[in-house]
Amino acid sequence: MNIRKVVVVSLFLSVLGTAGPALAGEEVYGWQLMTPQERQEYQDRMKALKSEEERKVFLEQHRKEMQKRAEARGITLPDMGGAGHMDHHPQGSMGGGMGK
Repeated sequence: MNIRKVVVVSLFLSVLGTAGPALAGEEVYGWQLMTPQERQEYQDRMKALKSEEERKVFLEQHRKEMQKRAEARGITLPDMGGAGHMDHHPQGSMGGGMGK
C-alpha cells in the first residue's frame, strides 16, 4: 500500500471515529439538552439494562426529565416517537450500519 492510500484511510478513520458518536447522539431524546458526560452515562446505562421492560422504564424516565428541561428553557423537543428512540433497538445498541 502506498503512502497516499495510508494517509487517506487514516484520515477517513479519524473522521469516522469523531463523527460517529456525535451522529449517534442525535438519536437520543433530548440530546441537545444533555452534556457530553450525560450522553455517555445514558449510553452506558442503556447497555447495562438487561430486559426490554427495564429499558422502557428508563426511557420513559429519561423522556420526562428531558421534557422538564425543555420546558424550563422554553423550548419544544422534536417528537421521536414512542417511549424513546431505542424502541427499534431491542438490545439497546447504539451502533450499527448506515441506518434507514
